[in-house]
Amino acid sequence: MENIKNYISIGVICEGGMASSAMGAAVLRKALNENGLGNIDVKAYPAGILNPGTCLVVCQKDYYVHIKDCLGETEVFLVENLLHKEDYKALIEKLKVHYQARK
Repeated sequence: MENIKNYISIGVICEGGMASSAMGAAVLRKALNENGLGNIDVKAYPAGILNPGTCLVVCQKDYYVHIKDCLGETEVFLVENLLHKEDYKALIEKLKVHYQARK
């Protein structure tokens, strides 16, 4: 994730049933709120059903291989596990730096 844009919408995607993406979205949403980034919208999606307005997609590294072709130009942040708060730390730090620089 080299070029941070103005992320207003992040999609967390999983393999299908939406259980892990919904829980991962909740973990990310909480972490964003704790870091003063609660204005970023985070939604869960099953694979193949992504809102066209989504600025960034978060998915597990092992699943990315299966979906990378259907993401087009959407930027992707990869994690080991959607449910581990620590996996979002690098994303949150980059977002914090980006938004603080814009103030």
